[in-house]
Amino acid sequence: MQYPEENSFYENDVENCYGWLIQFTDGNRLDLHVCTLTPVLKDLKRDGLYKILFDKDNCLPNIKATDREYWVKKPTELQFSHTCNEFWWSLNNVAKGLWREEIPYVMDMLNYVIRPQLTRLLQ
Repeated sequence: MQYPEENSFYENDVENCYGWLIQFTDGNRLDLHVCTLTPVLKDLKRDGLYKILFDKDNCLPNIKATDREYWVKKPTELQFSHTCNEFWWSLNNVAKGLWREEIPYVMDMLNYVIRPQLTRLLQ
């Protein structure tokens, strides 16, 4: 079991929300979060992909869950062109870093500059 709120790398608000990440011996996993109403309503507005299992007080909005915000959106021609340009332009920095044997620089360029551009192109 993991308690995310006890991890100093994550922002948390244990007064209003607490979670348990649970791995059962049969391999099933459960991410259980218990929250007060205010952060729940905020999260429901932010992410429409949810399923309310039980609302005994009928205090949650009756909105149909949708994954629409996760649908792939076709980029404009200008967005596609700019992404390709950034990808190829930044790739020169990898070659430069390899030539100088600066592997940490190369890895940073690949992971934080080039890979996001490639991911954007493949979405």
